[in-house]
Amino acid sequence: MLRDFKPLIKEENTDAASIETLFRKGEVAEALSACRRTGRNFDQFSGAMEKGLRKMFQAGRANEILSLNYKHKLTCNYDIPTLLRAVLDKGDFPGFLKQAFRFQVYQGFEAEIERSLEWLVHRKQHATAEAYRLKFAQLTEGSKA
Repeated sequence: MLRDFKPLIKEENTDAASIETLFRKGEVAEALSACRRTGRNFDQFSGAMEKGLRKMFQAGRANEILSLNYKHKLTCNYDIPTLLRAVLDKGDFPGFLKQAFRFQVYQGFEAEIERSLEWLVHRKQHATAEAYRLKFAQLTEGSKA
């Protein structure tokens, strides 16, 4: 006999107040998804979103802020170098390399990038380290041209 699962499905509350609450709680990705599903522009929640991004930053979620910034072109009080340093300070070397390359940041981070690449090599992730070495080499060659 087939069981009806409809009672187990939570009905999603996506009114403006609920979305603003998500932003304020630091659940920015979920709030942005709710905006997209309901056709709302997330710019109308800028104050709440800024509070949520601050909460995320203080909780050590700088890598997630960088990803959201890249995907949704968010504007926030934290610039890319500040967020990258926060990712690095947390010890997330692979995340740092990914975001540094994603935002095409090399100048001013040469030592940090090299240290992160050596961290990968030390962890026997030679292929990943070499791939990032090539990517950053191409990035620096492209900036010289």
